[in-house]
This record gives sequence, structure tokens and C-alpha cells, in this order.
Amino acid sequence: MDDTQHARTFLLRLLRQAELAASRARTGPALKTWTGDGITPDALDACHKLLVEARRGGAVDLIFGKGFQAHVVRRVGVADADRLAAFLGEPRYAVRLSAMDAALADVVAGGEPWVADVLDHCRKRWARGEPAFGLQPGDVEAARETLQILRAIAEDRHRGRDARSFSVDVTGRSKALEERRQHVVAGLRRIFSIDDAIGAGEVLEAVGFAKFHQPILIRAELEIGGAIMRMCPYVGLPPEFVSDLSLRRGFAPYVIGIENLTSFNRYVREIDDGGVVIYTGGFPSRPVLSTIKRLATCTSAVWHWGDIDPGGIRIFRTIERVVPGLRPHMMDRATARALGREVAGDTSLSVAAFEGSAIAGIAEFLSGERTWMLEQEAVHPVSPHA
Repeated sequence: MDDTQHARTFLLRLLRQAELAASRARTGPALKTWTGDGITPDALDACHKLLVEARRGGAVDLIFGKGFQAHVVRRVGVADADRLAAFLGEPRYAVRLSAMDAALADVVAGGEPWVADVLDHCRKRWARGEPAFGLQPGDVEAARETLQILRAIAEDRHRGRDARSFSVDVTGRSKALEERRQHVVAGLRRIFSIDDAIGAGEVLEAVGFAKFHQPILIRAELEIGGAIMRMCPYVGLPPEFVSDLSLRRGFAPYVIGIENLTSFNRYVREIDDGGVVIYTGGFPSRPVLSTIKRLATCTSAVWHWGDIDPGGIRIFRTIERVVPGLRPHMMDRATARALGREVAGDTSLSVAAFEGSAIAGIAEFLSGERTWMLEQEAVHPVSPHA
């Protein structure tokens, strides 16, 4: 090891602290105590010479001891961050972030807006020198693989796949998902407002990492393969039935998807007006989306009822892309203000991603400095026709 490594590490840490203070418009760090504890006399002498050399170049300020220790460096401070970075041969933090941003931008370009939201959130945290979803500033490879995996999930490339073959296809490495699982799950939790009490495995299963899909929970009068069934309060259909699914009467007054299981169970038991009711789950699976799309041709109105929070509106937007004309049910500002709780808004929410959406107004509402959010379980079920 270079005898000056101790001093170089100390100066690099001092530089990063000064850069972060500058990014937050704060006063830079005060002079820091320098100590040569734990290094050899030869290394201490080399480090001392390096510090003095840095001072001569105008990079740092030094405070020496007094009396017989007047030659001993006691405290060190940053005099000029640019000169210190040049002295150490290190790029400035902003330059490193810019390079990282350039290396990641292509991963989200042209993909689902919520994947770009993940990167935007990371950028803001990294600019403050903080980790995001467990990803450290400057860890380009980990961030790139995490975003590649999230984009593939958004594009439904993961369904029915085992983790290793999926990882090879997406990143070129078989263990990428295993190694980035913490980051991927943290991103999914934030984007879709998944509770921390739900385990990582359940989160991945919820978005489709399962060989077999969960049954589609639905209430309707259906005809499947010539058989007529009245599903009350509801039934769980194997996904294979979707392609042979039709309504008994050929038409329904409306179709409604419901995000949360408690609200779904209440709705199918308390509201009986001929509407088709489908449980979408936190993040709707491909069979659920296919069912809604298929039955949308048999009605004049398709609704979605979910939480009024960033995760809820992203789920709405996911369904809306498959079923244009989707309408939000009890997902409005008045309901949020009346029954929800006031909280800090999600300023990282990309309002542009909801442009042209029926939920665009709520996206703008949730992205303010202060807003109201609402879990749909707090609301009594009401028919869209009420």
C-alpha cells in the first residue's frame, strides 16, 4: 500500500463532505482533526508531506500544533474543492453523478414512466449523497441492473420465468435478480405502495414472479365453454379460462376492478346491481388485465377503484393503458380530503407520466408539497351507478 494512502483517504472524505455541503447550500465542513494513529512512522512522514504539498497548491488549509509540536499537522480543511479534486486526481462529485446519469438514462428511455420515476427518485437521493433503495451513489453497475430488472417487470417479461433465465435475458448474468433483490423489492414497494409487512418473496410474487398465476376472482353471470354460471358472491377462475370467457347476457351495466381484497369482499356482498366485479390485486397480473380487456367490450363503462396514493394511481394507469376510457371510482380530491389523511406530497411523482390520463388531476394533487392520501378500505363500497 502507498504510504500516503491514509492521508489520501482522509482528503477524499473531506472533499466529498465539502461537495455535499455545497449541494445543499450549506457552509462547508469545519477543519477536521488529523491523526496518524495506527500507521508506521514512515507512512506518517509521507502523509505529512502530502498534506503540506496540498496546502502549497491551495487545495487545503492546515493548522499545526504549538511549541515543540509546531511541525505536526493537527487539523485540515478544504480551501478550494476544485484544486483538491485535481490534486487527488478525482472527478468532482457532480461530474461522477453526471457520468452515472448518462450510463443509466438509456435503461429507462422509452420504457414505462414509473421506471423513470424510480431513477428520478434515485437522482435526488444521490445528489444529497444518500443511498436510494439501498443503491449507493456511484454504484453504476448495481443501479443499472436494478433498473434493467424493473423495466423488464414493467414490460411483463418476467411472468412465468424462473429467476436465473430471466436474469440472463435481461442483464446477461444469471444471479442478477438474486443479488439485486433488495434494491428491486425496495423500488417496487415505493412505486406500488406495498406495505413493509409484506415479505420480499410475496412482493415479487405479487408482480408476477410465479410459475402459475393466482385465480382470477370475479363476480358475474358467465358463460364458459357453453356452461352458464352465476358467480355469487364470487369465484376464482383459472387463468386458462380467460380466452373462453363471455357474459351470459352479452352485456353488463359496468365492469369494475377493485385493488384491495377487503374492499372487493365487501363490494361483492353489499352491492348487487348487475355489475361485473374483478379483484385486481396490488399489481394486476396479465390474466387479470386480459379479463378486464375482454369484458370491457361487453359494457359501456369500465371503472377502477383503488387507493388514492402514488401506488394506487400507477395501478390505475397500468390498467388504463390496456383499457382506454377507464374511469376512476371514488378516486378524487373531494373523497381524499373528506376521508383521507393529510401528508407530505410525493414531489418525485412524475405528473407528465399521467398526461392525458383520467387520473391526471389526482397525480397533480398527490405531487404537491401537502396532499391527502386514502386507503380504500376506509371507504364504504358504493356502486358507480349510485
